[in-house]
Amino acid sequence: MDTEGMRRHTDKNLKKIILGNSNEEMVETAQMILDERKSRLEIPVKEQERRQSNEKN
Repeated sequence: MDTEGMRRHTDKNLKKIILGNSNEEMVETAQMILDERKSRLEIPVKEQERRQSNEKN
């Protein structure tokens, strides 16, 4: 399994924990991990958009 596939598999498992688990601590931790991953993915996109706008100017 490649890195992207592993990430999707892990994200899917984290979402299962959030949806199906009554253990509040586990749910909070899983949500925190997903939020952190999402923010890491958004940073390169914003940087790329900034560079493109600078190139146009």
